[in-house]
Amino acid sequence: MIDQDHSREDQVSPTVELPLKYKDLISQSEGENQQEELELNVQISKSKLEVDISQTNLDLANAKQALAKTKRAIPYDVSKEIKAYEKVKSLEGGLEYAKKVLEERF
Repeated sequence: MIDQDHSREDQVSPTVELPLKYKDLISQSEGENQQEELELNVQISKSKLEVDISQTNLDLANAKQALAKTKRAIPYDVSKEIKAYEKVKSLEGGLEYAKKVLEERF
């Protein structure tokens, strides 16, 4: 339930940056523009890496499921199990590396 007895000063409101006027935007120095562009590129790269990690988690789950099915397959084929096993190990290694990159660089 929302307590309506508090004044507006007691309420927490998010900080909203007001957009710059066009004159202010075109007056920014090249360094300011480059810094803003750099920060946006870092944010985009981090987001893409997080998406890649999520996709790799999904791929890994599917690969583990495929490996389990291969182990129970009739007729049994060891070469298919080896391929499925190698795919799981490859995805696990890639996932571990991607998480390390996210932790160390971002």
